[in-house]
Amino acid sequence: MFPTKLSNRFYDKEREVVDALEVISLFPTYIQDIVSRGLTLISVQDFKLEAKLRNIGVENVLALYKSKLKRRKTDFSVCHHDAVNHLRLLEKWERKLVADRIMEMAGCIDFYLTECEMVEVQKQQSDVTDLRDCYIKLGPEIATEFVNRLRFDILNARKNTGTETGFIVDDGKVQEQCD
Repeated sequence: MFPTKLSNRFYDKEREVVDALEVISLFPTYIQDIVSRGLTLISVQDFKLEAKLRNIGVENVLALYKSKLKRRKTDFSVCHHDAVNHLRLLEKWERKLVADRIMEMAGCIDFYLTECEMVEVQKQQSDVTDLRDCYIKLGPEIATEFVNRLRFDILNARKNTGTETGFIVDDGKVQEQCD
């Protein structure tokens, strides 16, 4: 949870948004940036944010200007800072939906990270980015299937070669859908 002395952000009273931002902060920095970029993509794609940018209002312009003060540790990540500014431009009900999707996407990424540990394979930034994009385009079921396919390919490659080869993704169904 963010410090209470800075409880004047627009989202501080929106439990779902606070929880989603907190979950993002639990990941390593490179994954925080990937998930934050996902938040921005969801905001833009699902809620047509570009159209809202034409008429954001004086209060949001002032808030965006003040956001450059960078008073919280998460403000120093450009991706995270940009994602929070995108959230500001959404309606409260839209922020809740985005937060719910971020929590779901974070669950898929956590599943990937857990699977990597289980099969003792190095986590790949490109795999996390592909997983994020797969989740945004196709949803959580396909993203989970994508992780399962990666795990299957790793175990199959080890069984066939007897060595650790990293992620080998063939032209299977999930990979074709996620490209």
